Amino acid sequence: MKKLKYLLFLLFLLSPLGINAEEVEYTLFDSNIIVNQDRTIDVNENYKIYFSKNTDKITRKVEMNQTVVRPNNSKVSLSTNIKDIDASVPFTTKRVQNKENISLTVKGIQDSIDDFNISYKYNMGLDTLKNGDEFYYKVINDVDAPISNLTFRIEFPSTIDENDIYFAIDDKYNLSEDDITYQVNGNIITGSLNILLSNNQTFSVYVKLSSNYFVGATDNFNYLNYLLIMIPFIGTVILIVLFMKYGKGIKLKIKRTDSIYNGFDSAELGYLYKGKLEEMDLTSVILYLATKGYLKIVEHDDGYKLGKDNSFHFVKLKDYDKNNAAQEILFNELFRNRERTELKDIAYHFADTFKEASSMLNNEDNHKKIFFTGLKKVKILSIILIVLSLIVNNFRSIYLFTNSYLLIVPIILMMLFGLYIVFISNTNGILKILIATIFLGASLYIGISPIIIQMHFLIIYIINSLLITIMCILYTRLSDRTKFGSIVLGETYGLKYYLETVTKSELEQKISENSDFYYDMIPYACVLDSLEIWIKKGKDIVNEPPSWYIPSSEFSLSNFEKFIKNVLYTTALVMMKQVYSESELVTYSNDKVKTNLND
Repeated sequence: MKKLKYLLFLLFLLSPLGINAEEVEYTLFDSNIIVNQDRTIDVNENYKIYFSKNTDKITRKVEMNQTVVRPNNSKVSLSTNIKDIDASVPFTTKRVQNKENISLTVKGIQDSIDDFNISYKYNMGLDTLKNGDEFYYKVINDVDAPISNLTFRIEFPSTIDENDIYFAIDDKYNLSEDDITYQVNGNIITGSLNILLSNNQTFSVYVKLSSNYFVGATDNFNYLNYLLIMIPFIGTVILIVLFMKYGKGIKLKIKRTDSIYNGFDSAELGYLYKGKLEEMDLTSVILYLATKGYLKIVEHDDGYKLGKDNSFHFVKLKDYDKNNAAQEILFNELFRNRERTELKDIAYHFADTFKEASSMLNNEDNHKKIFFTGLKKVKILSIILIVLSLIVNNFRSIYLFTNSYLLIVPIILMMLFGLYIVFISNTNGILKILIATIFLGASLYIGISPIIIQMHFLIIYIINSLLITIMCILYTRLSDRTKFGSIVLGETYGLKYYLETVTKSELEQKISENSDFYYDMIPYACVLDSLEIWIKKGKDIVNEPPSWYIPSSEFSLSNFEKFIKNVLYTTALVMMKQVYSESELVTYSNDKVKTNLND
């Protein structure tokens, strides 16, 4: 065991030597750079290379489409290319990850030094600096060997200002006079680096120039970048198709009305309004049947405490004679073999009847009539397309702006939040404008500012932004409800709007035409969450109880409101005592006739 430990320790000591051993070292890297008026440069590089091992290939990597980091830490992306490559030995070239790899075929013999030469023309493309021109070049980039002696000569077409010359290692402009030695003679910079460059380090030079210093620069833009429009374009096409299926011709029209659409009862209207059936919506049917003369509710004199089973009872006035399945089930079970029903008579054995009546409305067939059942997946797909489009459109700009891939996600989330506020949320108008200005304004600044001078990328960004805007508008037009569902919802909102905004004179006029109108609306006010407002509308107008309500003391609308709430809550509680631990009503299919919600 001890011998094994010694062996492992020996391997541990030896392994770094094998990993870090260099095959070559540049004992001289001399770069001669001639800058032309048209913003191209002729590069001639001479190397003295020491081979620590027998080597048959060395590679010079020249970066294409550079991301320029200026001395003020701002960034810009250049569209560049390379041509007219030549070398003193046979070579091959290959584009790998945005770099032109020039591989020299050599016969490097261990412990020998040899000379090599590479030349090429490098086109920096159009200048993108505002109020001036600039020169940026990576003299050394991603060399797979250390460089112990680097010299350079850069010749410009005309005089340059010594104060506008900057050098950087790994894009950090912090070199001291001890790190680099250089001199400027008119239009020529000569110098040498006094420190060792390790593997894969970058040495670059930046010179700020006067406006129109370069003349006749060519556009090296890769027009394949216009494919960045494809994802937003495809997303927009898909959203248009989805809109044609789920949104076209479906618009929620709300018109103030005092009529009940299609004569639906309160439970049916509550289901159409909420898209689901709640327990007290179904209990409101008892109030609805009372307004139709089938029963009356007698109040006891023991108060309005919620959950108090003995504070009222129901009295049957006549047999049920309509064809509504849910109403018939509830009414017949409520008065099964009796003319008078207290809540204790239906406790613990009404739950199944309650569920059965519920299933007459809350079933798959009716749900399909008012909702597009597959829309949830459609909306998820739409959101994914919008998010992908945002990423495609802003990935490059965010990186150029922040110099961090980590910040891309939070900034995209910020953009999504801004779009949500503008297109989806019901935020107050002024607050919406403020939030949208902050979030979308900041997003647009981050997206546009790094590419403001790069015309092609700016065009791509603007087109994609317009497509994303169209996608968001189309998303908001995807209706959850079918045409029938939207019609009924609009009518229901119209009734709710009427109940909550009716004037005293309007209500007096309606009551003069139909003395039962005010109380006929009570079941609907309950399911539309408008009961308290509707009760207040009746003050100073309604002074007598409805014919179906027998109060235990002097009548008042405030006491009537408490009584109605007690009837709804307590009846639902008692009816569901058997399974009240369930969070909501269970819907199940049965063989009985279901309520038909046809328009």
